[in-house]
Amino acid sequence: PLNPHVSADLARLYLEQDEPGFALPWARRAVRLRRRRAVYRRLLSEVLQAMGEREAARRARLAARRRER
Repeated sequence: PLNPHVSADLARLYLEQDEPGFALPWARRAVRLRRRRAVYRRLLSEVLQAMGEREAARRARLAARRRER
């Protein structure tokens, strides 16, 4: 889907099902479609954290914080 909300919802659904590997492309797509929305970067951070990608998760969190200012 080209709708970032739908992409984010799919990412959340997979994350809730403990399937972060399936959630990752949807979270990335939401960020790609709406780069300035901090909420999608926070979601990406959650997915990356669930995958054990701590450094990438930290970078996504920092990017989200920069967009919230």
